[in-house]
Amino acid sequence: MVEPNGLCIACGDTIRELVIRGDFTRLGGHIEFSVLACSKCGLGLTFPQPNLGYYEAAFSNGSDSAEATDFARLLSHDTWSAAMVAQLLEHYRAPTTCTPMFLDVGCNLGAALDAARTKGFDTLGIELSPTACGFAKERHKVFGVALEEAPIASSSLDVVLMSHVLEHMSDPGAALSIVCKLLKPNGILGIRVPNYRGILPRIMGQNWMGWYPSQHYWHFTRNALSTLARNCGNLEEVMASCRGSAEPRSTGLKGFVKSMLARACASLSMGDELYLVVRRIP
Repeated sequence: MVEPNGLCIACGDTIRELVIRGDFTRLGGHIEFSVLACSKCGLGLTFPQPNLGYYEAAFSNGSDSAEATDFARLLSHDTWSAAMVAQLLEHYRAPTTCTPMFLDVGCNLGAALDAARTKGFDTLGIELSPTACGFAKERHKVFGVALEEAPIASSSLDVVLMSHVLEHMSDPGAALSIVCKLLKPNGILGIRVPNYRGILPRIMGQNWMGWYPSQHYWHFTRNALSTLARNCGNLEEVMASCRGSAEPRSTGLKGFVKSMLARACASLSMGDELYLVVRRIP
């Protein structure tokens, strides 16, 4: 556990600057929280820190939000995952001698894996939710264990996706180090996380979804994410962007306003989602 005034896991400076203190009331909850950040790179940490024991127990007991959901209907409406995979593969150098391997860490229902398969990849997934994992397993090889426990050989992966995963991990640096070892030379990793320095978090304040204090351990800036990745193995940055949106869609007038705000923020490179692509150095 990292304490206030402890050392930043990305750059080694001190976590001491108050970013926000508030009461998160979305999703039927009522959670008092604060976020302190590194004074150098801006990496933020939730206080009190999420109890990962309860979090993992909820997944292992099946009491997650995916339970009793019409998965097929959700997949039919998911166009975002295919677009995300296509965007990542723009930076991929296809091999000429073998079928490439694609891993999605936190694959949920397997929509990104479906998209990768249509692009000619063999697919692997990791998903802790037993209900989502079971559904994805009907179409792909999916492990219902943590990344460090998955039986994946070193230097066997061509492309890895980690979309909104790192913020949930107590040690994202260790996870990135593992992925670096699993990637082939010139293999790529795509990372998406909320960006608390975007415009929308400033407007929404304590109820911005990216805070999610019962689940989100870490809060990233572009500098923090790049620094963390750079320090976790032979990884070089390919591209970084702040044009995405992490805030869930809404309906009606609220949805229209949020959509317009998200577009405006993206045009200014001040979106509330960070996107980073790194490549393993040969």
